[in-house]
Amino acid sequence: MNSSFLVRIRVLVILFVFAILLVVAKLFYLQVLHNDTYTEKADRQYATPTGSMFDRGSIYFSTKDDTLVSAATLKTLFKIAIKPKEIVQSEEAFTKLSAYIPLEYDEFMKQVAKTEDPYEEIAVKQTKEVADSISLQKIPGVYIYKEKTRFYPGDSLASHVLGFVAYKGDELSGRYGLERSYNETLSRGKESVYMNFFAEIFANIHDTIFTREEKD
Repeated sequence: MNSSFLVRIRVLVILFVFAILLVVAKLFYLQVLHNDTYTEKADRQYATPTGSMFDRGSIYFSTKDDTLVSAATLKTLFKIAIKPKEIVQSEEAFTKLSAYIPLEYDEFMKQVAKTEDPYEEIAVKQTKEVADSISLQKIPGVYIYKEKTRFYPGDSLASHVLGFVAYKGDELSGRYGLERSYNETLSRGKESVYMNFFAEIFANIHDTIFTREEKD
């Protein structure tokens, strides 16, 4: 194997490595340095609800080895609504929408007929996948609203300790358990409640709960 061939191989390897480094650098630039910018652009396809977006701190359980496990947090879901007077082709709109969300034909047509109503809700608690699919259809008069809701990853696990969030007047607030006891702290949005789950089994809950700023 002559030296000129080896040189060509080395040059190709160097160029290949350089190309990979460029791709990695570009991904880092997009996903890390400018993640917030692109996330904001992606969210612009959704209408924002009136008033402020529901915000609330998270609750974590701490295991015996100090591993944090999410017990109560926020989950982003979407609601689908229509402005009846903007629906041009009701049959076509129904066909496209019913491919992604469960709709009753007669009920949908009744909502479309309410042309004096500026807002008719047709589906709630939809996933981002469903919202994105409907958004791509670009159906006139159909709007997607982003909203946050309280989510308990463990479902009913320790529900008697966690409690729940419900409306008190016009505001969502903790109505039972930790959600109620630490409602003021959690309502600040950026603060969270941490609890040693295993210690709580054997001791009084108020001796085992502490609050601190949410970790970076």
